[in-house]
Amino acid sequence: MFSQNSVSALATEFDKLSRIMGAKDVDTTFSGDGAYTNGSAINLPAMDMTAEITPEHQAIMRGYHIHEVSHVTDTDWALTKKRRDKNLHRIWNCCEDVFVERKAMEKYAGARKNLEKTIDHVLGKESEHWAAKPQDQAERERTWWEEIPYAALQQARKEMGYESEAIDEYLAGLPKQLAKEAKRWSGKMQDTDDSMEAEKLARTIKRRMSKLGRENDESEDEEQQQQQQSQTPLQG
Repeated sequence: MFSQNSVSALATEFDKLSRIMGAKDVDTTFSGDGAYTNGSAINLPAMDMTAEITPEHQAIMRGYHIHEVSHVTDTDWALTKKRRDKNLHRIWNCCEDVFVERKAMEKYAGARKNLEKTIDHVLGKESEHWAAKPQDQAERERTWWEEIPYAALQQARKEMGYESEAIDEYLAGLPKQLAKEAKRWSGKMQDTDDSMEAEKLARTIKRRMSKLGRENDESEDEEQQQQQQSQTPLQG
């Protein structure tokens, strides 16, 4: 894809790319700091309309756009209206991301290169966030099983051929137990081919997370009891 160094030019390019990927009637807007879609429109993070966009930033924005367009074309939007708790929705979204990105790469040869740039950008920001909040990072490590869906998503991307230093660094820093669970579920995520299969897998992963959570809570309770017993003075 040729270089576009203004927001308006990039927006025109995105309209063409949407049509190439099968979403010809989708409008793209730029506002806020998030990328999302409702199935009929796509929003990307706001940009200065007067600024010249660097090639790096262009690639990041293309990756956002490609990811959201693939949700438009391949997510079952009737299924998204089904009521589910926030935790299940989070897990399901990670499963969805794997199969929609795989679909995107099947439709558009340049998808992976741009998705890699976006993932590097997102994971880099997350790394800075956790480094600045050591107490939150410590709690995150304590409840490592809560991150299984996200870790499995990054592991799946690695296995799908993404060349990303940020993914490599993220995976290298995982606790041993979390890395094991990520590898356990990444292949199953890649095997899903539609939203219904992704939701079914999400429910299975949620049950696994709940089981691990209970086991770790019981282990912590036992450890606390042992500490209390060791600190109790002997009666004589």
